[in-house]
Amino acid sequence: MEDMAYNVVAVDLGSTSGRVYRVSFDGRKLYLSEIHRFSNGPVVTSGSVAWNLYRIIDSALMGLRKALEMSNVISVAIDSWGVDFGVFTVSGECSGVVSCYRNPKNEEYVQHIRRKVPESLVYKNTGIPISGINTSTQLVRMLDNHEVVEGRVLFIAGILANKLCGSWAVERSIASTTQLYNQHIGEWDGALVSALGIRDIILPDIVTPGSVLGELTIPEQRTRAKVISGLEHDTQAATFCLGPDSEELFICSGTWSLVGTTLSRPVLSEAAMNAKWSNERGFWGIDFLKNLPGMWIMERLFSEMSMPREGLDDIILKAAASDKFQFLFDITDPRFFSPSSMISELKHYAKEMDLALPDEIPVLYRSFLESLVMTYKDAIREMIELTGEIPKNVRLMGGGAKNRLLAKMIADATGLPVVRGPAEASVVGNALVQLVANGLVDASDVSAVASSVGELEVVEPSPSEKQIWDDMYDKYWTKRYRIEGYHG
Repeated sequence: MEDMAYNVVAVDLGSTSGRVYRVSFDGRKLYLSEIHRFSNGPVVTSGSVAWNLYRIIDSALMGLRKALEMSNVISVAIDSWGVDFGVFTVSGECSGVVSCYRNPKNEEYVQHIRRKVPESLVYKNTGIPISGINTSTQLVRMLDNHEVVEGRVLFIAGILANKLCGSWAVERSIASTTQLYNQHIGEWDGALVSALGIRDIILPDIVTPGSVLGELTIPEQRTRAKVISGLEHDTQAATFCLGPDSEELFICSGTWSLVGTTLSRPVLSEAAMNAKWSNERGFWGIDFLKNLPGMWIMERLFSEMSMPREGLDDIILKAAASDKFQFLFDITDPRFFSPSSMISELKHYAKEMDLALPDEIPVLYRSFLESLVMTYKDAIREMIELTGEIPKNVRLMGGGAKNRLLAKMIADATGLPVVRGPAEASVVGNALVQLVANGLVDASDVSAVASSVGELEVVEPSPSEKQIWDDMYDKYWTKRYRIEGYHG
């Protein structure tokens, strides 16, 4: 198969891990081969939180070299999480300043942003609610604290692309996460940049997905591969797999959870702004979505309890057999965003709410999944109210797609069939953009080609279970969090 196939390399940089995949296409099917995987995470330096940019680049290059040694490669593309960036000097040298959305200092500048610009105007132009994680907020904080005076900005995927071919660009899906991108003109919002006082920061040129950034240049590697700007935001790389005219509601479940749907135009209403919904530019239109916590909470708990990931399958089996709804908690509570100890915060939360924290790990895991799905259920209700769109089913993508218990809970909670997969949706979408750019796949066929990885399964809802979820939502969730004011 490999001798007859076209090979591309998809570099998928996540906030907890990075992966380098060789993806082969034989004209009909995709074949995924994981070449290299490495851990990732923010580090604390001088009282601040940042990414170890050099380690990310070195690890990605290690995987890329392995992929190039194994087979002929026609192109490479990179996707990553959004909002974060590195600052370079005007002449192009890395200054060593790298942002991190989990830096607790960012939240201090939310009100600072609101004092500078009217929130409703910012949302109407950018489609992004004011938040501590935004690029805009982080840049204002850095400038205010003299961490940065002037320079050029590149986002995470763009930094690696610059290393590979010398490009200075950002693909529009990443640009649309920053709260500096104007949805109406498809460019940086110059008036907003000026109002926020970040005029001395040079933002990169915005390019469309599939643009050729340059020729891959790695020392001691002979290759004529192209570096292509795929859908650089991992969420939009994943939603590319759905194809045009999709009526599915998507949940990208990983470190974060992204719940949303693809629309032909942004939703810029005051209600959408107040509910903290974002409008991000995908290939097929606007991905109208809500950022919610994801598996990171449980990953932190496992890490603090020294739980090996190899035992997760057994935990899931025991969790499925446990009693329902023993400990619902609000995963959107700010205390769970970037705590020094997740266990300690969960204990404090349980005490404040007069709840019994489960002692058994499978019960705690089930409780986490139920709390996560209750948050999904709430977001889906909001989405239907804000858009008038009623989805026909849910597409569960990302790492969470591997978890059948999670899929079954979502189906029962929403009353909608859940289609699981692809689990590596960002990698598949990354590769598909390259294949489209290389003229090997028609854009209208990407959904069928994405399905060729063979991971899709439909999980049907149970009407009786739906009633139980509805009762818990009405009697417990809305009363405890919304009426009593605990909801984050």
